[in-house]
This record gives sequence, structure tokens and C-alpha cells, in this order.
Amino acid sequence: RNQPWASKDEENHLCIMSWNVLAPTLAETWPGQRDFREERLAALLEALDLFASCDILCLQELEVGISLELVQSFLEEKGFDVAVQDREGHPVINATFFRRSLLRLSWVISRSRVLITGLLLPSGHEVSVMNVHLDSKQQDQRAAQLTKSLQKMSMARSTYQVVCGDFNSNLAMDTHLSNLLADHGLFRTPTKGFTHSLGSALDHLCSTQDLAPRRVLQPASQRQLQGLPNKECPSDHLPVAASFELLLPQWQCPALPVARLPPQLLMEWSELLAQGLRSNSSKKARKEQKQLEENFLSSTSPGVSLELTRWRDARRAAAQAICRQAVAQALVLLRATATKGWDPG
Repeated sequence: RNQPWASKDEENHLCIMSWNVLAPTLAETWPGQRDFREERLAALLEALDLFASCDILCLQELEVGISLELVQSFLEEKGFDVAVQDREGHPVINATFFRRSLLRLSWVISRSRVLITGLLLPSGHEVSVMNVHLDSKQQDQRAAQLTKSLQKMSMARSTYQVVCGDFNSNLAMDTHLSNLLADHGLFRTPTKGFTHSLGSALDHLCSTQDLAPRRVLQPASQRQLQGLPNKECPSDHLPVAASFELLLPQWQCPALPVARLPPQLLMEWSELLAQGLRSNSSKKARKEQKQLEENFLSSTSPGVSLELTRWRDARRAAAQAICRQAVAQALVLLRATATKGWDPG
């Protein structure tokens, strides 16, 4: 900390920093706080400059009309573009800055406490970045905000996913939020130490397993936490940062069990299932197909019926997995095509 975050040499790494920078109008209510432009702004820009070699900067509590434009102008000169949260008139927002020489903005979703962006790599792989500032008072609100946003992000089918920001909760102790993240394949980067002046770890970086953390920002000392915000740190939070290795997703077709059934019976069952695939997908047709399958199964013994059901379900699951993989690969190729000839400027 208080040292520049070293530039990465490897092309397959992604450096991400997250920081709640404390909105100017919120800081004014604190005893002894000085004018933002006179003192806090210089400290903020100096601190951001330490992370200018990162690829993604997720900031919370920027303020429209006061700090947002100044930070945006500063980071634009450092090579960053930005996606800004739309909070429908609320001036305190999240903003995600990304290095324009590496990343291209694909899509943006704004929610009340969350900004989600899709960022394209030159390879066509997409990184979904969820920049959060969850409710500071109610645990059930934090859970609801995270749940709905995770559902939105999962619909994008991005290769890599990151959730970071001010969770207003210590994920090492908050099993509910941690489980919500884990259900979507997201796990906390093993950062250490406290990130808030009250002596708690409220700020986190979480990623899918294909984003493997290789280096993290060292923990803060007790001295650095005392008296925040101060002349050196303009916020009551400290930043968290990590360098991730981009791993190519590994995929295998699910194993199919061998059915110990008479070949003729299995052939008849296969033909019946294929008939369902060839028919139209109307609700009536699906209901009729389901009834035909139930009638076929009821004509066999319980043991044979169970074996036929397992055989069918395993193949359906495998088919769905193959389709998902095919769609994922097609999206990568399509996105790669979209980035060809792209001049980042």
C-alpha cells in the first residue's frame, strides 16, 4: 500500500481494483472534514494514480457534478473509458473504469445499488463485472440486491465473472451472502486485513474459478486505518486489488451411463423420445408427449422403468450441456468478430 501497483507483464492476466471513495456531500457531515476540492481531491487522484496500471477500476460513491467528472477526466488521460451507473437522479453512483487498449464495453445494466458491465477482451471472451455498493443497514436488503443482480449477470453467459465493491458486510463471516455467491460459482479472493476505518472487512473481490488470483494488495496496517479519512487517504474505506490469471474454461461432456436393458426395448424408447423432439413445442404437444412417455414406462416393471428414466434424464442433461457449450463457443467467436478491426484509440 502507498506504492504503485506494479504493471503486469503477462498478457493473460487482469488487474482489478475496487474502492469506495466517499462521496463529498456525505463526507461534509463528518466532524472536522475539509473542503473536497481543496484537500481531498488531490489525495484521491494521487491514490488513484497508484493503480493506473490496473485494467479495471471499480469505484463506489463517486458524486455526479462534484467528484465523478474530475475523476473521469483524470483517468481518461491515463487510458481509461468508463461506464457510469444510472440511479435516476440520485447523484452518488458507482462507476467502472476500464483500460481502452484492452477492453471494450459490450453492455451495461444499472440497478439501485449495483452496476453490471460486460467488457470484451480481444479474444472474444467477455468479462462480466458487477460493481456493488450494498445496503449499509439491512442484511435482507443486501441479500435481495445481490440475488437479483446475480440473476441478471448470469443471463449474459460471459466467460469470466467478477463481483466486487462495498458489500457492507464481512464475507468471511456472512455465510448467507457467501453462499449466494457460491451458488453462482463466485468465491472471495483471499484478501487479508480490514478495509474500513471501524475495523472491519467490508470491501471484497470475488471471481469465478477461471479467474485465478495470483497477487493481492497487502493488508492495511493499524496505523493506516486510524483517523480515516485523512490527508493521505480521502475515504473511510481502503482499496482492495488483485491480479487474476485468465484461465481457459475446461469442459467435458457428461458421462452417459450404460443401460442394462434389452436392445429392442431401448430402441422403442429412443424412438418415442425422438418423436417428442420432432413434434412442435406447443403446450398441448408437450403434454401429449409426457403422457406417452408415462404410458410406456408404466407398461414395464418398476426396475426397468427406473432404468429407462435414468437413461433418458442422463441424455437430456448431456444434450443441454452440449448446447450450452456450443452457445458459449459461438458467443466467443461472434464477440471476437465484433472486435476485429477495433481501434481503441
